[in-house]
Amino acid sequence: MQRTAIRTFNKLGLAGMELSILLVEDAQMRSLNRQYRRLDRATDVLSFSQVDWNDKSVGGLKRNGSDFLLGDLVISIETLKRRFKGAKAFHRALDHCVVHGILHLMGWDHDLARDRKRMRQKEQQLLGLL
Repeated sequence: MQRTAIRTFNKLGLAGMELSILLVEDAQMRSLNRQYRRLDRATDVLSFSQVDWNDKSVGGLKRNGSDFLLGDLVISIETLKRRFKGAKAFHRALDHCVVHGILHLMGWDHDLARDRKRMRQKEQQLLGLL
């Protein structure tokens, strides 16, 4: 998981940025999802960005490679174990959640069909490079 985050950061030009990852069970994930997204169910990953990508100074920090917090990822281990049987599938799903969450922290979204396709392609590209 850490290696996936580091490699993804490097591929996206985010070296030097910081990421927090919290692994939780479904009850805590459901609570967070209800609190922040108004969805009363567990999900696999939630992203909490600490960056305003419209802020001009952020672009400068990114280009200079200065250290700063990109955001927080919360991943439900219980959800992943339920959805993906076997160690190999579970670890692939965990890597996918990290890449997916990092893209969300960078402002990517998948609410619209075209955005969903674009984000899925980027995820596959990044996962293929790992």
